[in-house]
Amino acid sequence: MHKPLIIFQVIFFLVASSASHAEDSSDNEKCGFTQLEQNNCAAFKYHEADGELNRLYKEQLAALKTPKTIARFRDAQRAWVAFRDKSCLYEVGTREENGSSWIADDFVCKANYTKLRIFELEKYVACREDYCPN
Repeated sequence: MHKPLIIFQVIFFLVASSASHAEDSSDNEKCGFTQLEQNNCAAFKYHEADGELNRLYKEQLAALKTPKTIARFRDAQRAWVAFRDKSCLYEVGTREENGSSWIADDFVCKANYTKLRIFELEKYVACREDYCPN
C-alpha cells in the first residue's frame, strides 16, 4: 500500500523539479538533451556574444582619436582574447579533452568571459574619451 504512494511522490518530485528548472531557464538557456544539441547551443551562445563583443570593439576603435590610443586599445583587446582562450583551456582542460562535454564546456567558458568583456567595453563606449573608464 505504501509503494504506490512512494512511487507517486518520487514521480511528482521529479516532474516538479523539471518544471521548476524549466521555469528558471529562459528559452535561450534550453540547450537540449543530447551532447550534440548542447555543443551546438553553447557554440551559438558564444558566437552571439562574440558578435556583440566585436561590434563594441569596432565602435570603440572608431571613436579613438590618436594612433597611440588605437594601438594600445588594439593590443589590450588582443591580449584579452589570448587571456580568455588560455584561461578556458586551463579551466576546461582539466577535464578530459576528448570527453563528450568538453566542446560545450569550452564554449560556455568563452561565452562567460566574453560577456564580462562586453560589460567592460560598454563602459568604454559610453565614455567617449581616450583611456576611460577609471
